[in-house]
Amino acid sequence: MPAATLEDFKTAYPEFEDENEVFLTRYLNDAAIYVGDNWGEHQAQGQMYYAAHVATVNKREADGALVSSIGSGSHKVSFDLSASSGVDFSSSRYGRLYLALRNRLFGHYVAAV
Repeated sequence: MPAATLEDFKTAYPEFEDENEVFLTRYLNDAAIYVGDNWGEHQAQGQMYYAAHVATVNKREADGALVSSIGSGSHKVSFDLSASSGVDFSSSRYGRLYLALRNRLFGHYVAAV
């Protein structure tokens, strides 16, 4: 169960007021997986940063912001997939805030792939 409620989220980030509440709730529930009790008093804020990041990236993708060019002759469409992963926290300001808070609490994190 997330520490941050949908009401908390919408109060903190009114820019998401018109977003689908089912999706926002899902993003907060997902955030609870990654931002647990070990975040202490910063748990709710970390969850909201995480959820706002995912909402931003998903909206960008839905709005077609990943289309980098459209051709005409042979109907070519190019996509910029560099920011398409919800895991790429550097692709949104909320993701960068999430990283800054996580790094402040736990030090730099390096993912092994």
